[in-house]
Amino acid sequence: PRTTPAIQRQYLENLVFNSNTPFTIDSNVKPKPTPPFVTIESSGIDLLESQKIARATSNSSKNIYISSYNDEDIIMGNGATLGLEISKQISELYREDRIDYIFAPVGGGALISGLAGYLKSIPLGQSLSVIGCQTPYSNIMSRSILAGEIQDQKMVTKPPEVIFEHYANSIDKPLESDSITLGWCLKYVDQWMEIKEEEVEAAMWDFFDTEGCMVEGAAGLAIGAMKRLAGINERGVEEEKGKNGNKLEGKTVVAVICGRNMSEGKKERVLEFGRRKKEKERKDKEEEAKKVVIGEAEKQQRKEEEEKEKEKVMS
Repeated sequence: PRTTPAIQRQYLENLVFNSNTPFTIDSNVKPKPTPPFVTIESSGIDLLESQKIARATSNSSKNIYISSYNDEDIIMGNGATLGLEISKQISELYREDRIDYIFAPVGGGALISGLAGYLKSIPLGQSLSVIGCQTPYSNIMSRSILAGEIQDQKMVTKPPEVIFEHYANSIDKPLESDSITLGWCLKYVDQWMEIKEEEVEAAMWDFFDTEGCMVEGAAGLAIGAMKRLAGINERGVEEEKGKNGNKLEGKTVVAVICGRNMSEGKKERVLEFGRRKKEKERKDKEEEAKKVVIGEAEKQQRKEEEEKEKEKVMS
């Protein structure tokens, strides 16, 4: 079964595999109810081993195995469908005849593969640059692209404090050695960007502050990358801000907002960042106002002194 509605209509039994490692999920996220036709099996020390166990179970039981990313139908249903929806929004809602840049987070690569493949096949995307967004801790796809073959996720050295709690840990996906998404990304993704944790945090806050909606860290990757190329990022990229300027001015730009799933702990970190930012802005305004008042007072004092000097000269 490739879609949940199809599963529900046909009442097919499903076995979903996840690893035993607690770092693959956020412990503070309230779990959603599991449908009666779905069984969740926790197996393997990490997601890659869990995938191997799932394939072996599928072969031994003669059931269908469906990867969450390494499957052409998943690529089409996930990424290409999104590409179709974006193309309709751009052409019908915004009346634009092209897309210049699209920013998308990349884990296993299914979403960006189908998205980029579809958009580059239509007139709207003929000048499109597709930007794959990852973190320094979750960059297996971009490293694999550079090497020309699937790389080991364990080669990434993560400081202990970010293994679990970094904002975009939902894209922490090891790739199967035969993953078809590598070829798709090689063909369709034009540029790779690694977004720092502080950039993701600032992007998540800015989206919440302007749109009133809290997005997950993976979405923050796309927003943060877009802000960096626009030269308006707030933290961590001051040198590049001056060097690059605004590359997106006058362009039609899309950032993929892929979801809102995150722990309460991460939400509180974003809100705390926002509170600190607002407080700093308030103090900066007060300081600026003081400078204006002092400046006006000094100007008035100089004027009075000049008038006194004139009076002395006249007398």
